[in-house]
Amino acid sequence: MKRLGLFLFFVTLLFGVENSLLPSDRKEEKVNLTTDMLIPQTSPLPSAPVTKSIPYTIEWRITLPDTYHVGLTPVNDTILWVSEGASSTTSPDYMEVYVYNLRTRTLIDSFNQPAGIGDRWGWRDMTCRGDTVFASYGTSVDVIHVPTRTRIRSFSPGTGLAVHRGLASDPLDSLTATNFATPIWKFYKNTPYNPHSYANIDTSYGLAYDNHGFLWMSTQTALSQGKITKFSYPNITKVDEQLIPEITGIAGGCEMWQDTFLLYLNQGTPDEVVCLRLYFPPPAQADVGVDMIRNPGTLADPNSIIAPLARIKNFGTSAQQNIPVYCWIDSAGTRIYNQNITFPGPLAPNETALVSFPNWLVGPAGASYSIKMFTDLAN
Repeated sequence: MKRLGLFLFFVTLLFGVENSLLPSDRKEEKVNLTTDMLIPQTSPLPSAPVTKSIPYTIEWRITLPDTYHVGLTPVNDTILWVSEGASSTTSPDYMEVYVYNLRTRTLIDSFNQPAGIGDRWGWRDMTCRGDTVFASYGTSVDVIHVPTRTRIRSFSPGTGLAVHRGLASDPLDSLTATNFATPIWKFYKNTPYNPHSYANIDTSYGLAYDNHGFLWMSTQTALSQGKITKFSYPNITKVDEQLIPEITGIAGGCEMWQDTFLLYLNQGTPDEVVCLRLYFPPPAQADVGVDMIRNPGTLADPNSIIAPLARIKNFGTSAQQNIPVYCWIDSAGTRIYNQNITFPGPLAPNETALVSFPNWLVGPAGASYSIKMFTDLAN
């Protein structure tokens, strides 16, 4: 099975300049490489039709203790955070987070959201990676330390969204956000944020990423009926949607749990968390792909020599050997580098390995390049 790892970067020469210096006195420093997402292309092609046939079952529901709940995220698989706004900015329970045990589905704790969020809705959606929760509100994103429940920092990624209503995190370096019927924006978790958008017309509320290579959306309908929408990732193209007639209310945040369940917040009065079991096809026996491009990094010197480096992973169910791995580098529509390496293996299921390619000479400042790495393992 062929898998792709897409890696785009643009070369821009930075200068250190004093106001008194003429252009000829400028000192050359580093080349800045701004990268696109380092994620394998595992999802359907952009031309894939919307099928409206997502199989699901409802596993359980949690009735929430109040109204104005808006976002949720599992925390390390055993705990669920549910954020709550308030009916007014003077409400005594203004902007809390309720903490649930996901095994018993019981409320075990609560805490206040940090000050300075700026509107009565508080955190609109949340997503967790390790000991960090990213929580969206207004035009900003809070970064929260899970063990202490404290804000590490806040940042504005520059998407132009009036509200980052839905928020999701991929396993590597990126967040995605959206608002009602706005484009979906993807940006880095750290500076430079480099936001760029993808088409969307659904009245979206929550976003969630799964490790099968898809982005999910909880979607508002005119009839206040539950709906989920499925997008390919990382190219973010709509491929499927499904009404959920068992859910009646206003959509809220959503997040994946254990790579199988989509947790959907329903603002249904009473509000509730609905656990939807989604059904994914079993992994292929032979499925190896590039899951990360390790080199180039984010900085390089003009006219320097770089050895491209890919990390491959066995996503399948059986060990593989003699794996073809390719690296293409294009500039201005012309392929300037075309190399392939056969990794001998064997590579066991879920194992990774590094594959190094012959040296590449970086061009002068001002050039731009796109780098694509992929495998082409026979099915």
